[in-house]
Amino acid sequence: MQVEYTTGGDKHWVGVEGVVEKDGKTYFSITQTSINDGKLAGTRSNVGWQKTEEGMILVPSSKAHKMEVYTNPNASESKKTQ
Repeated sequence: MQVEYTTGGDKHWVGVEGVVEKDGKTYFSITQTSINDGKLAGTRSNVGWQKTEEGMILVPSSKAHKMEVYTNPNASESKKTQ
């Protein structure tokens, strides 16, 4: 999934583990693809990223822009959704 990580709208790709409801808001639980994703200092926390006590990284659903779903781990084709 492509997500925003700065207040300027910069985006990068992360893996998605699931969907989490927290405090009345919807978040995607993501896998870290950058060393900075897990730090959550500065830019990422400024756009609502959170880290749970269990270590999950949560990104607000409003910061998701594009998703590619791979239907077969050995296939090069993907189904694109928004």
